[in-house]
Amino acid sequence: MKNFLFVLIFNFQFLIFSAISIGGPAFGGNSLLFAGVGTQEMKFLRIVPGARTAALGEIGTAFLNGNYSLTTNPALLSGINRNEISFTHIEYFADVNYEFLGFAISLGHQLKKKIGLAGNLVYLDAGKWDERDLEGVKTGKTLSYQAGAFCLGGGIEIDKDTSFGLNGIFAYDKINKSAQYFGATIGALYGLPLGNNKLQVGFAAQNLGRNNSLPTTFALGTTYEFQNLATTISLDSILPVNENFYLNLGIEKKVKSLFLRAGLNRIGRKEMRYSIGLGLFTSTFSFDYAYVPFQDLADTHRISFTIHH
Repeated sequence: MKNFLFVLIFNFQFLIFSAISIGGPAFGGNSLLFAGVGTQEMKFLRIVPGARTAALGEIGTAFLNGNYSLTTNPALLSGINRNEISFTHIEYFADVNYEFLGFAISLGHQLKKKIGLAGNLVYLDAGKWDERDLEGVKTGKTLSYQAGAFCLGGGIEIDKDTSFGLNGIFAYDKINKSAQYFGATIGALYGLPLGNNKLQVGFAAQNLGRNNSLPTTFALGTTYEFQNLATTISLDSILPVNENFYLNLGIEKKVKSLFLRAGLNRIGRKEMRYSIGLGLFTSTFSFDYAYVPFQDLADTHRISFTIHH
């Protein structure tokens, strides 16, 4: 427990120090890293697709969630020990729908080394609305917004305690005209067994792109698994470029084949929100559900279904 508390404190202090040193907008800075405020595109890439991690406050830097870990920290893919295919549907407010299809392949048995590969397709449809001029008068034209992404990558075990991961991203969106972007995410993971328990610390630089084109985010996460209690606690420190630092916290309790989950997202911001959910895991499939309210906006529901073998 002392080791866990130490890592949590280190986790928090590290990113606070980084944010102050870099001089981000949260601390009144104007460094090169945070230059070009408001110029980023493809904000939908920050959506965490898996219902499991969504129910846990959107943690995912040191918490393995199958093929969904490809977008949060690809180094976690080295821990995959089965092949799987997943589907997620998210119902957002204002008739916005989000669809996700992903897969993961474990190559550990063939290559005598822990290696996991994964890929996914994402599609977001924001529906249609009337175009208005600067005075709020309808112009008679109808606008629509669609966006999508394809991501492919993997994670490899460097030694028994350390893993590294990388993905490549192709993303596009279309409103008046279409735009395409390329990017990448890199991640690292360190695991440490502590008696009957397990500690993992992960780092990820997400959505790296040219000329500040993608919603780049730096994340440092800690996961501690109390195996005797069948309980896992995770904390992520999140530092988005051009935005304020915040924390995500999640806890998962296993009761036979059922998983109970709760989380807090964006701790330290005024838009902090809670999340709850549950999951069912069997030898051939898993089902996950997450409920996430958005304060004055409508509530959101996420459903994920995974087939594995």
